[in-house]
Amino acid sequence: MVAVIRREERKSFPSDPKSDPVPWHFESLDFRVNERKLNGYLANFHPLPHDKLAPHHHPGVELLYLIEGKLEIVIGIETFELSAGDFIYFDAMQKHSYRSLVRSSCTAIVVTTGSPR
Repeated sequence: MVAVIRREERKSFPSDPKSDPVPWHFESLDFRVNERKLNGYLANFHPLPHDKLAPHHHPGVELLYLIEGKLEIVIGIETFELSAGDFIYFDAMQKHSYRSLVRSSCTAIVVTTGSPR
């Protein structure tokens, strides 16, 4: 199985179109792959106040590699700060949320197992 997805073919989607403000936008990197075992995303996390964080959970595990910016990720009751080049792996059934700690968005590659979000 081989799938090539060109940059110009991807579309950006809000994490939750009903949220105001939207916590993050993502692009599916593997939307053309049938019966995929992993789900790959390019994510842009936005700066948000703490009271606007939207914790969520999903089956499987998640790994995140921060490409640019500074990111706060809350997993369960623990808070982690990631800088560009940092990596985190966790059980995605734990409620988790993200927010950029810089004025602009943070960019990351996110890979999840289980069904697509």
